[in-house]
Amino acid sequence: MRIVTAALVKRDGRFFIAQRKDRGELSMKWEFPGGKVDGDETEKDALRRELREELEVDAQIHDFFCSARFVYRDNSYELHAYFASFEGEPKALHDHLRYCWAAPEEFSKYDFADSDRDVIKELLKQPGK
Repeated sequence: MRIVTAALVKRDGRFFIAQRKDRGELSMKWEFPGGKVDGDETEKDALRRELREELEVDAQIHDFFCSARFVYRDNSYELHAYFASFEGEPKALHDHLRYCWAAPEEFSKYDFADSDRDVIKELLKQPGK
């Protein structure tokens, strides 16, 4: 099973979400940004690297939140979501078309990747979201 990571960045009651570019199987889907753990790097190091590569931000990775399993292209994955933070706004969007800050009650307006839906369910269970 391959481990992938996702960043839950929250500011003023809203979470950072990004829409994937119009290519591939996840074309135009919204997600919490992140990516695959490579080699012997830790999950937190992988997430920090992915955010730097995708958004050109220097992120701080905080506590683990939850995990979710999914299948993509006949491969099994486990998504590990972490709370994270970064200053300002992304300097670039290398893998995404656009981004926004959305409150949990607004998530239903976005077409999220299946891999993120279980994370959203867990977020919506949290008091004070």
